[in-house]
Amino acid sequence: MTTVVPIGRSLDDIVDYVLQATIRWENPSNMVRHLTTVFGLTQGDAELALDRSTAHAMGSFSLRLDDWITARQKNRTRWRD
Repeated sequence: MTTVVPIGRSLDDIVDYVLQATIRWENPSNMVRHLTTVFGLTQGDAELALDRSTAHAMGSFSLRLDDWITARQKNRTRWRD
């Protein structure tokens, strides 16, 4: 799938907006609306951008969480509950 980014915008701008809005706990429908009105994306591209941006962020977070859990299991005396 391909997302068409309007002239004057970059994928970095879109991903940055989505991640910042996610941190602020914005409603996904409001984010899609913002992406269509402010960034000029189509409805489908806005939904795809939202899905892909948050999926990669959550994947990165879960990988780091897995590393933390593994480190904790390897050295139980260092990590006390």
